[in-house]
Amino acid sequence: MKYPAKKRIANFAARLARIALINTPPFTGKREKADKTMCRRILVLLGICATALVSAPHLASRHNHLACASAAATNAFGCRDGATRSCTTSTGKPGERVCAGGRFGACVPLEADPPPTPGRVHPKYYILTVIYSPPGTQGGGSSSSVSYGSGSTAGSTVSATSSFKAATSVSVTATGGWIGSATLGASFDYSMSKSDSQSLDITKSASTEITAFGPSQDGIDHDRDEIWLWLNPTVELSLTPSSASWNLKSNPQADIQKVYVGWLKDPSKMQRDAPGVVQRLQTYGITTQDYAEILKADPPASGTIVVRRFESLNTTFPYEPPYAPGDQPSTLKFAAEYRTDESSSRTTQLETSVGASIEGGFSFTTLVKGTFKYEDKWTWTNTNTFSGSTGTTLYRTNNDAEL
Repeated sequence: MKYPAKKRIANFAARLARIALINTPPFTGKREKADKTMCRRILVLLGICATALVSAPHLASRHNHLACASAAATNAFGCRDGATRSCTTSTGKPGERVCAGGRFGACVPLEADPPPTPGRVHPKYYILTVIYSPPGTQGGGSSSSVSYGSGSTAGSTVSATSSFKAATSVSVTATGGWIGSATLGASFDYSMSKSDSQSLDITKSASTEITAFGPSQDGIDHDRDEIWLWLNPTVELSLTPSSASWNLKSNPQADIQKVYVGWLKDPSKMQRDAPGVVQRLQTYGITTQDYAEILKADPPASGTIVVRRFESLNTTFPYEPPYAPGDQPSTLKFAAEYRTDESSSRTTQLETSVGASIEGGFSFTTLVKGTFKYEDKWTWTNTNTFSGSTGTTLYRTNNDAEL
């Protein structure tokens, strides 16, 4: 229908409405006057609707249905598409919600976080593993030994979440790496943890075998337990005001040192028997004040047994002298092997706070102050594991005790 014809129809509808008003019978009384007013309103509305019905297509082409679109956008929620509302994000930043489809969306920061700022952290040390001393034989020549063989995975899953404030989102960016030591002839691998995105798995390489032999005295002496330390590891870090992403830097020539529990309890013995080790520790700022924190990795050294870290052999044997001096003592020999026919593991958790130094520009050090709990400390949270895959030998001991 052409526009002139529409206009004529609209004018005709309007005239009908006016005629209806003019010919409305006279009303008397308060009630009848109210009815007349209502009738007029209805007739006027009918005329307007008739006009709009005829001319709507023409008006839409020129005015883009602005009035209709505005009315449709307002719904039962009182939210008009495109409307905004101030809010506060989960990190405490000012934000804004935008209405879409009748509902306000998520709170979006008014200003996005800047790109991550890179830098490095150098903790004094990282505890790689603990090697427990097997039983010994008085006078030396003990044939007792413990071997952490190939196929086993002595090590731990480590996170650094406790280094940061609660509002900081922490993640790991590692794809895998290698830590090697020419001095000890051992190596460790690390990779993204399979359990969560905030941790790394750091374990003895499958091809590395670590063996410890019994001491020259009867019984088990935990002073001879070995704690293996990775000295001055490098943590590569990317920071924003609300997030932290970290990774270990691969090092094929890592400085790995083992220290005996007895040395840590009595530093004078380490100074006397291994001055070179003392010097290496001091190079990275590790002093006698740090020894107590390192000793926490070996609870039996303080007389505490953590059941989940051990497998009972269900075997006892006495240490008794022979009947008379010069007599040969009786002996008891046995071998113990723990072999699994299915994947298995045992875990415990340990948190270690160590001194650390920061490497980076002004922007990085400023972000460290805003995201770290303590600017000069780095906290490792270790979930220690001792596991093996199907058909592997987790450990093997050979024990020779003189009774």
